[in-house]
This record gives sequence, structure tokens and C-alpha cells, in this order.
Amino acid sequence: MPAEAEIGTLEGFHWVTDAHYAVIPKGATADQQAAALQLIQFMLTKEQQAKAYDEGYFYPGPAVKGVDISMAPESSQEVIRRYGRPEYDQLIADHPKETPLDAKTMVAAFDRWDREIGGAKVDQ
Repeated sequence: MPAEAEIGTLEGFHWVTDAHYAVIPKGATADQQAAALQLIQFMLTKEQQAKAYDEGYFYPGPAVKGVDISMAPESSQEVIRRYGRPEYDQLIADHPKETPLDAKTMVAAFDRWDREIGGAKVDQ
């Protein structure tokens, strides 16, 4: 996308807050649960969350408060400086945010993915 490209919005739009999820599958052993929880705890540190700015794909960035763009890797900061738009923050603040599906349907979707797609990639 050219750096000078402008953005547009539709009247009454909502943001869909769809990004990364962390889950522990049913049937995980106590050791697996402990390992998964340690990984999730690590992923939620400010240092790791700063990487969530990525190259603008996950703007406005982290799930943890207090992590600003100055903490992100320099490559992420450069992309956001070049391609970010000053109106993004106001658009995010002024428009409703919602998840793509309600919790029950989201769980069913992840379960189906695990059984029909992701599970097919793992040797059983």
C-alpha cells in the first residue's frame, strides 16, 4: 500500500476484535496445563506484548495496558510511523468493538477447527 493512501470508513461501522487467543484444550494433563499457563503468563509480560504491535497488523497493539509503541521493536515503530494514520486512535475510541462470535459459538468454532482441520495435522 502506498504510504500516502487514505482510509475511509462506513457510517455506523463496528470494530471486530479478532486477533490471538490462548486456550488450554480439554484433557490436558496437570503438567501440560502448568506449561501452558507459564507460556501464557510469559506472553502477557509487557516485553512480549510490545511485540504485538507487529508491523501494524495488530494495531492498536497489546492486550496489556501500559505497553505503548515506544516499547515495540524499532521495525514495528517504523512501519507504524510510515503507514499509521493519526485518525486511527480516534476511530478506535469512537466506534463500538465486538467479538466476531458469542462465547458459545466461538468455543464451538475452535473445537471444530481442532477436530477437523488442526487435528489432522498432528500425528495421533
